[in-house]
Amino acid sequence: MEKRQRSGGRSGNTRRSSAKAIDQMPWKIPKLIDPPIEPLDHEGVMSIHNGAMQILEEIGIEFLNPEALEIMKDAGKAAPSFKLPSAPAKPKGPVKVDDHPEDMAFGPKNAKVTIYEFSDFQCPFCSKGAAVVDQLKEAYGDKIRVVF
Repeated sequence: MEKRQRSGGRSGNTRRSSAKAIDQMPWKIPKLIDPPIEPLDHEGVMSIHNGAMQILEEIGIEFLNPEALEIMKDAGKAAPSFKLPSAPAKPKGPVKVDDHPEDMAFGPKNAKVTIYEFSDFQCPFCSKGAAVVDQLKEAYGDKIRVVF
């Protein structure tokens, strides 16, 4: 009986080892091309702090968390009294909004009610709102207009 020579596994690999299948690039030690980041000095910290305080003064903040208010009280500090600006006055009567030529819309242009929907296709909360708009379209048909 003649001994059969194997062609796979380690035996086959020894015959192929002399020929390179892929020429690999030579390995080099990676070089850091970006300079190291230095910690902020006192001036840098104060600059960030002053900018944040300016934003808070312009926009406003109100502490609603009871735990935060208690911590401020225990520290002998009054909670900041910044208040958010009040909402604009409620309009009296219908508000006319002109359509943009690129707006997508369902429903007639002369509908008594037009809903402008601002949403994000990847937002899970917006998808819940889209379901409500679909229900409104089914319930009211051509009586409403929905603009995206």
